[in-house]
Amino acid sequence: MEEQIIEVKEEKPKKDKARQITVVKTVGQSALVEWSDGKRLRRAYVPVVELEGDKCKEKVLDAGIEYGAEWEKYLEKITVSPSDVADALRNSGFWTPDDIECKPKQAQGVLNNILGLNAALLARQAKNDK
Repeated sequence: MEEQIIEVKEEKPKKDKARQITVVKTVGQSALVEWSDGKRLRRAYVPVVELEGDKCKEKVLDAGIEYGAEWEKYLEKITVSPSDVADALRNSGFWTPDDIECKPKQAQGVLNNILGLNAALLARQAKNDK
């Protein structure tokens, strides 16, 4: 029987990169921190003792208690086609860019209505979902 040699490579532990953070506020032994993950701003509560000045390790941030509503969850319910928006504008008398420039607040109201973006309703849905 032929002897097999298996080479075992020792993996070096990955260095835990620290991210630039902003401390929004501290509450007892926790800090609400904000940072960018490269795509979006995020916020989470992390232990104050884990902060290194204006930096915090990624693993600490990832383990933190997320702060804020999952807006995407509520906004994904919006299903409006470009034709729906165009029809709503025309039905409200907005046929040209000049029409919109003459009455921008009214045009914005039409867009808000057709897109279903109502700030109070959005907040209520998020609060009720807790």
